[in-house]
Amino acid sequence: MDQSTLVAEQLDAGAEFVERMGKYVPLSAAFWGKRPDDEPMLYIASEKITDQNFDVAYGEVLRIAAEMQNPNFDPFQVKIIWMNDPMTQDAISICHKFPLKLPTRIARKVFGGRSMDEVYIYPVEVPVTAK
Repeated sequence: MDQSTLVAEQLDAGAEFVERMGKYVPLSAAFWGKRPDDEPMLYIASEKITDQNFDVAYGEVLRIAAEMQNPNFDPFQVKIIWMNDPMTQDAISICHKFPLKLPTRIARKVFGGRSMDEVYIYPVEVPVTAK
């Protein structure tokens, strides 16, 4: 798989994962982020993932990936981030301003205060309490 950019198969596999993970726990944000000189990561955040169940949530990531059996999806590219992470807040803010019906590429070089080559946001239910 091309590590310099997100490819369609990877984006589709990510969409399947986000849908399945959303049945386990409501997601507040889900997006691929490609940082310079790094491989893409699928970031997910949920108000329901806490310090107490963080390890259980990663176990669910592995379970879903095993069920998917998709060669274009690597569970080790999934990173659970907290609700107060600036990237989570940026994704939620974008979803509030521009309600997404379909997965969308964001043309910005800085996302959540971090340098990014690419950002691809999946539509999820956005919490009302997000800033």
